Amino acid sequence: MIIDKLKLLDSDFVWQQIYSFAQKYPNIYAATQVIVAIAGYAYLLLFPVLLLAGIWILVSYAITEQSTASIAQIIYWTVITGVSAMVTIQLTKIRFFAAQGITLEPTMAAKLHLLLDKYSDRVAIPRIDRIVVTEQLSIDIVKTPTTPIPFWSSNTLVIGLPLMQCLSPEYFECATIRKLLQYSKHRHWLIKWLHQLRSVWLLYMNLLSKNVSFGSLLLAVFFRLYAPLYRDLTIPIAHRNELEADLDTLQFVNDEDLLQTIESVIVAKIYLDQQYWPKIQKSLKENRGQDITPYSNLEEILKQGLTTKNTKRWLDSVYDHESHRLKAIPSLRARMQNIGRSRIRIPERIQQTAAQFYLDHDYAVVVNGINRLWLQRNGRTRAKHALAKHVFVAPQQNSTSPPFTTKAFQ
Repeated sequence: MIIDKLKLLDSDFVWQQIYSFAQKYPNIYAATQVIVAIAGYAYLLLFPVLLLAGIWILVSYAITEQSTASIAQIIYWTVITGVSAMVTIQLTKIRFFAAQGITLEPTMAAKLHLLLDKYSDRVAIPRIDRIVVTEQLSIDIVKTPTTPIPFWSSNTLVIGLPLMQCLSPEYFECATIRKLLQYSKHRHWLIKWLHQLRSVWLLYMNLLSKNVSFGSLLLAVFFRLYAPLYRDLTIPIAHRNELEADLDTLQFVNDEDLLQTIESVIVAKIYLDQQYWPKIQKSLKENRGQDITPYSNLEEILKQGLTTKNTKRWLDSVYDHESHRLKAIPSLRARMQNIGRSRIRIPERIQQTAAQFYLDHDYAVVVNGINRLWLQRNGRTRAKHALAKHVFVAPQQNSTSPPFTTKAFQ
C-alpha cells in the first residue's frame, strides 16, 4: 500500500511537471512530442532498413576479392540481417480490422448518411469509409492503419448506441460535427496528428502483445513501453485538441447547444455507470436462463433516471470536483471556461432521441443486433448465432481496438 501511494505521488508530480511545461512553453512542448511521435515510425522502419543494409554489406563482402572484413564483422552483420529479416516478416503480417459492432450499410440509416453529406460539402471533413454502431456511450473516428507502418489508414465513424439514445437529434448533430471537425485538417493539423497517434500506437501494443513470437518480440517489447509513455506524455496535447474542437464547433452551433450536449453525455454516463449497469449485471447473474436486452428500453429508462434533481446534483458535483489529471478529456469546468460559459445549464428533456430519428426504419434491427452483441460478450451462448439478417457485424480488431470509453463525447 505504501508503494502504491508513493507511485501515486510520483505520478502526480510528473503529471504536474509535464502539464506546467506544456502550458508555459507550448511550442517547445509540441516540438518534443513530434520527436517522440517520429520515434515510433523510426522503430518500425529500423528493421527493414537494417535488413537492406545487411544484405548489401554481406553481398559486398562476398563479391569483393580482397575483403578486409573480419570473421567477427561477418558474423555480426549476419546476425543483424537475420534478426531484421524475422522482425520485418512479422511486421508485414500485421493486419488491423474494423472496430467491432453493427456496420451500417449505405442502404441503412439514410438520415445519418445525409447528415455526413451535409457537412462534407461545407468543411474538409475526413473521408468516412464505414459507420459502426457499438455498445458504448461514445462517438469517435477510429483510424485503422492499412499498411504495417501507419502512413495510410481507413476511417471508421464509431457511434455508441447509448449516445444516440441519450441525445436529441439536434444535440447528436452537434456531437457528430464536433468529432468530424476534430479529425479534419483545415486547422491545427499537427496537434490533431499527434493526438490521433495516441490510439494508433495502442493498437500496435495490443496487437503485438497477442501471440508473441521470436520475430515479433522486439516489436512487442518496444510498444509495450512506448505506447503508454506516448499516451501519458501527450495528455496536454489531447486536452488542447479537445478544447480546440469545442471552439471549432461553435462555427456551426451556439455555445448553449454545445454545453447541453456535453452535459447530457456526462449525466447519462454517471447514471449508466452508477445505477443502470450495476443493476443489469446483478440481473444477469440472478437470471442465467433468460436473455437480457439492456438496450431495448434504454431511452425510457434514461428519461426516468435523469430527473432534474439528479441531473443538477451530478453536474454540480462534476463541475466542483472533477479533475482532468491523466485524462484525455479536460474537466467540465475547463471546457465551460473555454467556450465562455460560467454557469451550469440543465439539459432540456428530449421527446425524440437521435437513435429513433437517424436510425429510423433500421432502429429495431440495430437495437436487436447490439443486444445480441452484448449477450455474446457476457457469455450467453444462445446469442452466438447470426444477428439480424440485414446487420453485418464488423470483425474485432484481434482484441486490438482501444476500449471505447464512456466519456463525454470526444
